[in-house]
Amino acid sequence: MEYIITSLNGNDRRIISRHDNLDEAMRAGKLSYEKLKCTISCISGTVNEDGKIEGKYQLYKTWF
Repeated sequence: MEYIITSLNGNDRRIISRHDNLDEAMRAGKLSYEKLKCTISCISGTVNEDGKIEGKYQLYKTWF
């Protein structure tokens, strides 16, 4: 399973990083939040060829 760290600005969700391990993704999410000071989420889901998240996804944690 792949875990994805995203930033959220309004309805615009952007992928910051992708991880194979949930613990690693959670650390990256926390560091991203501390650095960027915007809404950051750790999710798992399907990413299309354009780098956009498709359909439903599982939310693990949000920092805001």
